[in-house]
Amino acid sequence: MFAVFGKKLKETNPEVRLAAGWGISFFNEDWEAWRRLIQPTIDKNHEWMDAIHEHHYGGDSRRVAASYEVAYAYALGKYGKRLDFWNTEAGGHLDPQQPGNVPSANQGDDRTKAIAAMTYLLRDVSYILARNPDKGIHRAAHQPQSNGGDKIAFQLLKPLRGRLIQAESRIPGVWCAAASEGATLTILLFNDNNSPKDVPVRVTAPEGTQLAGLVERRAVEQPEPPYLRVEETEHKADGKEAALTLSLDKKNAVVLVCQLTGVPTFPHAMVRTQFVSPEILLTPKDGVLESRISVPAESLPPDAPAILRIVAEDLGKSPTIQLNGTLIQTGQPDLPIWDIPLPSGTIAEKNVLQIQTQAPHARLLSASIFITKSCL
Repeated sequence: MFAVFGKKLKETNPEVRLAAGWGISFFNEDWEAWRRLIQPTIDKNHEWMDAIHEHHYGGDSRRVAASYEVAYAYALGKYGKRLDFWNTEAGGHLDPQQPGNVPSANQGDDRTKAIAAMTYLLRDVSYILARNPDKGIHRAAHQPQSNGGDKIAFQLLKPLRGRLIQAESRIPGVWCAAASEGATLTILLFNDNNSPKDVPVRVTAPEGTQLAGLVERRAVEQPEPPYLRVEETEHKADGKEAALTLSLDKKNAVVLVCQLTGVPTFPHAMVRTQFVSPEILLTPKDGVLESRISVPAESLPPDAPAILRIVAEDLGKSPTIQLNGTLIQTGQPDLPIWDIPLPSGTIAEKNVLQIQTQAPHARLLSASIFITKSCL
């Protein structure tokens, strides 16, 4: 059906954006949804596809971001096609079987449901913005009027608009993203740890601007319906930089809205190019996962920062990562999407990634290399 309608629609209007999909997660039934539906559809229809749409409910929403990487790597590596990903329904709660997570959104009283729904949406969006904002293009909430939590999450996230700004977190389990639009710079922080964290934050105004105020926004509980509200706290911020320490509750977010004076000029844009391996869903052979990634010679300037991206399931506690025979990383992996800075001179035109692991059910979902360049 997609081939019949897609081909004719693209011939009639080449500018139309067309998404394929069944409204399911690609990893359903241990990736059988991918093998039986998504991959064959890409194989037969990539010429007319611009995106894949999906629905996801409950569980560990980080797997959604990981599944985007899998489909993106496959389509780009095999067919040279860069796909977007549209979520057209989502909602629910974090996995109740994971210790420390908030309760289920479909269990308990109205207060519990509201907190659970808000947490699920915030965690879902925060991880995609921190890891792969170029792929997660749309996010919709299913029946947000019924739980009281989705509304609060969207209210918190509403100021996060415009041009993406470089943001970095050095605290494990704390994700961040930032964007600038007009006279506003907005920063999102999400604490995915199972305990509160005190997070030092340093804000630098974009070039051509100065800070002229900062408002901290977070969701707080209240005894009466709707049980949640957005609370704002003003902080002094002027000049080029501001520093403060925020206390982040477990599985919760804080949004900083900074007012700016002046006009952002952005003289140096950072362009990240992703070079993928078309090999996906790999399992170990003799305890080794191996993948190959090609990078064109013209993309290999010696001073360009580079990152190895590993998307995986269950690599065990201490996998050993080698790229082209050079030891890159050991220790606890940050899955499912693990970004590892690469030393200068590590990358070649033909790259071989090897992961040694003792985990019997390890799986390398996809692998890629990012190279970042500054351009005027």
